Amino acid sequence: MAEWPPHRDSRRQALVEPIRIAGMRLRDLWPFRRPAPTAAPAPAVAPETIELRVGGVTWSAIQQHVEDTTRGEEGAFLFCGFARLGNTDRLLVREWRPIPASAIVKRSRHYGLEWTSAFSSEILAQAIRLNASVVLVHSHGRTDHPELSGPDMESARRLFPKFSRILGKPCGSIVIGGRSASGQFWKVGRRHVDLTQVRIVAAPITYWRPTPEAPSERAPKRRHDRMRLAIGPNAE
Repeated sequence: MAEWPPHRDSRRQALVEPIRIAGMRLRDLWPFRRPAPTAAPAPAVAPETIELRVGGVTWSAIQQHVEDTTRGEEGAFLFCGFARLGNTDRLLVREWRPIPASAIVKRSRHYGLEWTSAFSSEILAQAIRLNASVVLVHSHGRTDHPELSGPDMESARRLFPKFSRILGKPCGSIVIGGRSASGQFWKVGRRHVDLTQVRIVAAPITYWRPTPEAPSERAPKRRHDRMRLAIGPNAE
């Protein structure tokens, strides 16, 4: 019988050499080895928002008042209930109070509308009695992109940090235009966020935002399809 070549013996010996498992655990061997745990990504933080919610009839009355410029610029204070839902502050208009002529100091080009400090104190006292937030509203006409003017913001900075700190609720000033609204708010004495939207609870529900939405054309109801075909698209 012939001998195996020496180099083959060494290869065969290496193949049959027992595996050293001292100090090894079953989970260290594939397929039992588990992947190293990875840290879960941090959840995205939703931005803060603020919504003013008002009934349709009440909003129509407020709008009619602040858009009447026969005596110059007009304004009104809204007294609102407050609820915090998720990342949204919701202010529900409960009562409103126009700024009366007796409280107006002057209407000027610089400030537009000014009122007495005594009337501001009355508004604060009424808000405390109602446990309500306070929002000032006025109009800039039919513009599609209403913004608080420099004097508007100056007036708001004098009034609403103090109101929000005393009342413990968001308070602020908004301006409305043609189916759009914008504004600034304070909370516990500090600048909060800008107005997200005014939600007008009527039929249908509508939203006034800083930039007005383009009107969407609703799809025709199925029950009107035959009428539309027979009479035309103005059958409703």
